[in-house]
Amino acid sequence: MRDDFHSQAWADHHGDLTSAINKAFRGFMVGFERLNALQFDAPWRSGTQAKTSIKH
Repeated sequence: MRDDFHSQAWADHHGDLTSAINKAFRGFMVGFERLNALQFDAPWRSGTQAKTSIKH
């Protein structure tokens, strides 16, 4: 196999790569949840109720 020298590096570091991707997607998800809560939350809720409904 021509790329066999990459297999050891992949075996050593694929966990780090997948955790970094997971962390990035979680950050995007939290940001979009906050944006959604700010834009589409019920206007009769006070600011403290809207902020506590967002789960991190």
